[in-house]
Amino acid sequence: MNRVVSDRWSVPRGCWANILAALFVACCFFLLPGCRSPLQPPDAPESDMPGEGTLLLTIGHGLQRTILPNPTLNEFARFDLRFVNTGGGFPDVVIPRTYGELAQDITLSVGTWNLIVTAFMLATGYDVGYLEAATGTYEDIHVGEGTNAPVHVILRPIAGGTGTFNWDIRLSADNVAVTGATMEIRYACDDNIHHTVDNLKTEWTGTRSLPAGEYRVVVTVMANDGGRERMTRVRAILHVYRNLTSTWDDIEFTGNCFAAPLLYDILDAWNGSEWDFYSAGIRAGHFYLSGIAGVAYETATGFNDIVDFSNLTA
Repeated sequence: MNRVVSDRWSVPRGCWANILAALFVACCFFLLPGCRSPLQPPDAPESDMPGEGTLLLTIGHGLQRTILPNPTLNEFARFDLRFVNTGGGFPDVVIPRTYGELAQDITLSVGTWNLIVTAFMLATGYDVGYLEAATGTYEDIHVGEGTNAPVHVILRPIAGGTGTFNWDIRLSADNVAVTGATMEIRYACDDNIHHTVDNLKTEWTGTRSLPAGEYRVVVTVMANDGGRERMTRVRAILHVYRNLTSTWDDIEFTGNCFAAPLLYDILDAWNGSEWDFYSAGIRAGHFYLSGIAGVAYETATGFNDIVDFSNLTA
């Protein structure tokens, strides 16, 4: 009896050629250079890719006369630059920089950014790591494609910890005798007095430990010149940073610094003629130096109405 073998799983002879051809074409998509796999998603159009621009950052302490740590910014161990995109389209960008690296350009995606700068000092003693000492902000930085935007940030002390304030006041007023001198250290935020040196005559060079923060320093010196009391006053902004020393050593009082009371100035300048300030040689500067509300301007016919100092010409 002959045995019949089932051909249920057999492939007709003519179909093998078609199967092999299909496999060959599929391999070409994966193996040939420059061919894209049919499973790979298409590239995004180039126009959808965000452009980039740069900004040049500078850091300072303001334009006012300011007493700062010396040698100032390079005493900070590190600066963290945090950029926040105002539209929310990009995550925050945090760039650590040393003082020597601050001049390097910064590259950001096109858009509008806010910047927060934090300056750190290296901890000493029992503390380990970096401590925040100062901060500053700059808002609405517009970064355009291919542009270089200048940004200047003003630093302010961060409260916490203590720093040191040193001063060295020079007196070269040989023609006057100093009768008294004081120093007031006031909080910049509310002008309340934090500390007073009542007898500065005995402490022209001195030091004080102060809480980190921003202060106003007022030095007043009284002198006697031929029996007449004279006074001079100097003001400055003081920045005290945690564990750093701010030094004030560029202050000097000469005889020309002291202003006489207004009445003495008028009598000295008056030539005995009719009461004409201009002809008598009395100028707006006499009022200004005497601490009295000045005059707007002076002319050959006299002074204008008494006003504040805003428009005064000495």
